[in-house]
Amino acid sequence: MTGETHGEKEYRISGCSDEQWRATAWGDRETAIDDYQTADGNWELLAIERRSPGNNRTLERAPAPESDEWQPVTEEMTHIQGEEVARSDS
Repeated sequence: MTGETHGEKEYRISGCSDEQWRATAWGDRETAIDDYQTADGNWELLAIERRSPGNNRTLERAPAPESDEWQPVTEEMTHIQGEEVARSDS
């Protein structure tokens, strides 16, 4: 089940905590921003991710909610195990 969308995207927080890659549930942008603020002091690495609902191949990542620096997440990048993300162009 996917979360609510905002502007045809759904959002989550991903990062490293306790030496494990973690992610919150997909949901709306406002919830992801709240999750980011909660995790900001507790997780070693932190980013916000967005995708078209249910489509991991459209996954993009930015370093913070206010950032305009969204980058596509590809196979070569760290991502949640088992998620099929976009293939790199190389």
